Formats: sequence, C-alpha cells, structure tokens
Amino acid sequence: MCRTQSGKLISAMQSLTYIPDFQIVLTRRCAFDCGYCNFRRTATPVLPSKKQIVRLMQTARRLGAREITLVGGEGIAHLQEIVSTARYYGFASWFDYVKFVCETILDAGGPQQGRRPLLPRLEMGPVSLTDLVKLKPFLPVMTLLIHSADDGLQSRPAHAHAPQKTLSQRLAALELPGQLGIPTITGIMVGIGEERGSWERAAQAVTNLNKRMGHIQNFVIRPFYPLPYSAMAKQAPVSDEVLIDAVGVVRGVLDKKIMLTVELQHRPHLAAAAAKAGADDLGRFFLGDSDRLHFEMPESIEKMIADARAEGIEITERMPLTDNFIRRRELPQAVSMALARCRQGNDGKDGSSGHLEAIGM
Repeated sequence: MCRTQSGKLISAMQSLTYIPDFQIVLTRRCAFDCGYCNFRRTATPVLPSKKQIVRLMQTARRLGAREITLVGGEGIAHLQEIVSTARYYGFASWFDYVKFVCETILDAGGPQQGRRPLLPRLEMGPVSLTDLVKLKPFLPVMTLLIHSADDGLQSRPAHAHAPQKTLSQRLAALELPGQLGIPTITGIMVGIGEERGSWERAAQAVTNLNKRMGHIQNFVIRPFYPLPYSAMAKQAPVSDEVLIDAVGVVRGVLDKKIMLTVELQHRPHLAAAAAKAGADDLGRFFLGDSDRLHFEMPESIEKMIADARAEGIEITERMPLTDNFIRRRELPQAVSMALARCRQGNDGKDGSSGHLEAIGM
C-alpha cells in the first residue's frame, strides 16, 4: 500500500511508459489534403542525403532518443519530384530510398562504438505489400493510423480531400503489414469532428483485426491540435475532458493484449488521469525534429514523472518494440541485432548523457 500527497491510500503503484523520440521529416509532399495536416500547405525540404541523415542521427542520439520516426506524406511514390530525387541519390524508387534510411539507422550505433543505438519507425501512410517486403528486413515497427472510424468525416473538413481515409480502406491497408508479421501501431485522432461512438467502433475493428493477425502493438489516441496553414487551423484543440473520455471508451473495448497509448507530449499534466482511465503508455516525447530541437522537453518529462509519482503512478522509458513482441515474433536479423545492442547499452556509459550539453548547445 502507498499514500499519495493528497492522503489517498492506494493498493499498488500504477505504471506508464513513454518513448523519447526524434522525428525526421523526409518530405512534406502528399497526394492528399487532410484538414488537420499542413503538409500540402507548407514548404518541403529536398530528401535528406546520407550525410544529413547521419548528422540528424548523431543529434538524436546525444539528446537521448530511443527511436527515430521517419515521416512522409501518403501516396507519393510516383510523384516526379520524389522519383527524380531518389534516382539522383542512386535509388530506383522512393521506397528503395526509405529502405536505405532505415538500414542506415539500424547499422549506425552500438555500445562497442560508444554510440546509443537507435531504431527507425515509419509513419507515411499505407505501403504496398511489395514495398513492405522490401522494407521488412530493416523495419522494427511502423505506424498507420486509422485516424477515425467515422466515415461522415469524408464530407467534413477533416477528410473532405482525403478519400483514402475511409475505415474500410484503412483496415485493408492495416492487413498488409500483418501478412508479413511487421509490428504495427494504429489508432485514432480525437477532436476532428468525429462522433463519440466512432472511438468504440475503431477500437473494436482493431481488436478484431488483431485477433486474426496479431500484429498490432499499440492503439494510439492522438489529440487534435490546430496546425498553422492547415484547413482546420482555426478549430479549437480537443479538451482534456474529451481526451480522457476517449481513453476510457477505447479501453473498455480494446483487446487487452494491445498497448493503449495516449499521446501527451503537449499535455503531461494529464498523465495520472490517463492512467486511471486505462492508458498503458504516453507515447512519443519529441526531443527534436528536422527543423528544431525541443530544449524544454527534458525538463517537461522530469516534471511529469515527479508529479505522477506523487499520485502513485510510476512513469518509465521504454523500448520502441515492446517485450511481448520481441518474445513472440521472429524478427529480421538486422532488427534483432539492433535490439541486442539496445539492451547491452547503458546510458551512462555509451556516450549519450541525454542532456542538451552533450551536443554543445
């Protein structure tokens, strides 16, 4: 038994996890225009070269990241700009380039070199089975959100210009990594104009899919935040109350084998409420991205951990691929070797203190 600062007696300490992440935007080109996204309305960089990828990896490692999320728009594999740049770098296609980036991240690091190992995570929408076969040897985990099980959003700002976001199409795309046994993260965005009942429908659909294929690692609840230049830039962000309500609704339906993640990078004060509503994990906390370093994040994480502990909740850092997935799946050799290096590494001894001073800033 333990007692919180408020005097409440609880039987055992609840636990939550989070993952320190660094995001590399490979491109903002996208074939669609979701109302909550600003990719189509903002400038995009040229695809990063190997030298740029390595430099960003070094920064991520020194900041203390565990994984690098590789971000790109959906449906861009045949865009002339993307194809031309990939070929300029010596790759036959967009996904050959993406494969190279994943392989570079997996290969570059290990305690023996005094480097903190990193794992890549892919977040760029549906990927064909042919391209998934190509990527699998170097892909520990991928993200493919449903975003919503409310098809009524097809006539509203959120998905009016995103015909690929119907529930049936998203579930069909989610089956493909399942056919190859690739651990997959899916979930919904809350606060984009969807019906409350759609949260439960999404959780039930993912539960049914996972019972058949067993490849869903996390179900993510992502709160809506208005992004500059997006079609929904003037819409209010989802309230704390609605976000926590969504956690409870999803937890009541979701397969208990699936980790329930609620992304709280911008709302760390909700950690205790999220745990009590049934969340297992707080998702990614971005230490930086291709555009800037998030200098405030380490302090924010430390405060969140301290505040949660005062409420009887322990928050700890986790690996990108969860232990139950590592135990029950035969992983590609490159992924297994990278995971082994991660387990062997020690933050105090591998040259990655996790502090901003380590990068000389």
